[in-house]
Amino acid sequence: MNVDEMTQLFLDFIDHLNTSNEQIRMDWCYTQYINHFHWNKGYLKLKKLQPQTIDFVTKCFLEVNKDLEPACTCSFPLPSLCKTQPRYDNIGKALCENTDNPEYFLEKIPNLWLHKILKFKKISEMEENLPLILQFGYIEILKRVHKHVTYDFCDNLVELFLKLKNGNCLKCGKAFDDFHAKQIPDWEYLGLTLIQFIGADNVLKLFLSRHEDIPKDELSERFYMACMFSKVQTNDLENGEVPRDRAVELASGFMGSSDTKTEFEDCLEAFLMGKMNKMFNAHGTMKKLTCISCNYCEIVLNHPVLNQVEQLDCGHIFHAICLQYIQRVCNICFCSQ
Repeated sequence: MNVDEMTQLFLDFIDHLNTSNEQIRMDWCYTQYINHFHWNKGYLKLKKLQPQTIDFVTKCFLEVNKDLEPACTCSFPLPSLCKTQPRYDNIGKALCENTDNPEYFLEKIPNLWLHKILKFKKISEMEENLPLILQFGYIEILKRVHKHVTYDFCDNLVELFLKLKNGNCLKCGKAFDDFHAKQIPDWEYLGLTLIQFIGADNVLKLFLSRHEDIPKDELSERFYMACMFSKVQTNDLENGEVPRDRAVELASGFMGSSDTKTEFEDCLEAFLMGKMNKMFNAHGTMKKLTCISCNYCEIVLNHPVLNQVEQLDCGHIFHAICLQYIQRVCNICFCSQ
């Protein structure tokens, strides 16, 4: 039985129940049909289906997702809708791509904006749709064009973010309710993301110019530690510098773990004070190194901040803080020590 025949079977069943005065739970019919449609991968052949099939698929898809968050009255997605996904998302994507009026689906199920955003690949597309990207809560998409992100681009982004944090839709200016206002990411999240694009110095410059608008408690020591760590030079010409995104990821991880927070702070303090300790392992003597990078973070072992190294009995070598972060369990052979 093909998809069109299956659709006709469901429609005939519904008509029969309606004409025989049988009680019918339409939500059950919608769910059963959309399950069968998804299982048969009908969304892959939507263009070849009969109009009544597409109409019924549309009705079923909208019905099973009727409890999702609505869009703003201007049809723009409400903050952080990227965190949730509609049921049978592949069907929704196919419906949007095979209609002359995708706005109809985007207004009904604003979570589907993600598929439109994922098509942006050029910096010009990102810039044109920056309010949409920012309000939807998917700033990470900018990593696709990180080499082309400029200071002016980020300046515009921060200005839009300020309006968003004030609780207003970036398209129509309507105020959000308290629930949706709380879904907007904090300034620290934005700052850690921007460091990866334009570096810590430029981010601090942007934030300093708007310091009166940024609540003091929204930038924690984690942000400032990530700023400092991302600026550290390894002086290792052969292996290059630590990528900003990796530096931010490591600093955030170390600062977010009670096992490594204090040690990471001490490492940075020692570096900044110029008191570099000689590398050593847990046994007090350094074995001959057989690799040049940490087996966990893949950053060079002779990093100016992560300057203590340990070698496990299995032979794998780590920065001491990385080993502490993974609770002294080798991530390669899973032995513990």
